[in-house]
Amino acid sequence: MKNIKNFVAEKYKNNPEYTAVAEDIYQMGNEYVTSFSFEPEIGEEKIGGLFAPYLLEDLLDTYSLYISDFYGALNKNNEQECFFEVAGDLEEVKQCREIIGKHVYHQTIEEDGEEYITLTIE
Repeated sequence: MKNIKNFVAEKYKNNPEYTAVAEDIYQMGNEYVTSFSFEPEIGEEKIGGLFAPYLLEDLLDTYSLYISDFYGALNKNNEQECFFEVAGDLEEVKQCREIIGKHVYHQTIEEDGEEYITLTIE
């Protein structure tokens, strides 16, 4: 995942279901949401219209969030950019926004003779 950007979805605009609570973070019911877009890396797998599902899963685990919208219509035929919305507690959503402008990828490291795959954000 590279060139990660904020994405302001149309559904947030003039919609009483979404209340802005911080910059580009919205409250919907008891949950908080924000959206991102990113460019896939060469070779990143696309499954079900979404690039980098394993990276996303690790990213979600890191921040204790879940994907609340895959923006299927936007992602369906787009090979250059991927869009997604995450939801969870306000503090976790705020922390997750630190990925904007960063490069997120898996890195293989060796420790005590064992290889591990870790999530790297830089």
